Amino acid sequence: QHLIENLNQGSHQRRQSDGTKSATTTESQHNVSAAIEALQHIAEQISGINDLNTQIATAVEEQSAVSEDINRNIVHISDRAGHAISGASQANDAALALSRQSHQLADMIERFKQES
Repeated sequence: QHLIENLNQGSHQRRQSDGTKSATTTESQHNVSAAIEALQHIAEQISGINDLNTQIATAVEEQSAVSEDINRNIVHISDRAGHAISGASQANDAALALSRQSHQLADMIERFKQES
């Protein structure tokens, strides 16, 4: 009788142990599934960040190209303005020379009138 009770008790303990192992295994499987799902979510987020980085890099390249165009246009305008200033200065010099010649001519005409 005592032997049968010991066997029954051992069997009962084994079933409890097996149940605990089964619960632990199920919990571990759930934790692994949750970890895999979290890693997949992280991978998706990283992919999204990479896409944003690519878009930002493309926008920066486009802005750089536009900035270079603007810079070229400003240099062109500056060159044209320099030429315009040079032309205006030459026109001013010519006007001053013409004014001097006009005064000289007026003086000559006045002397001619006095001599006649």
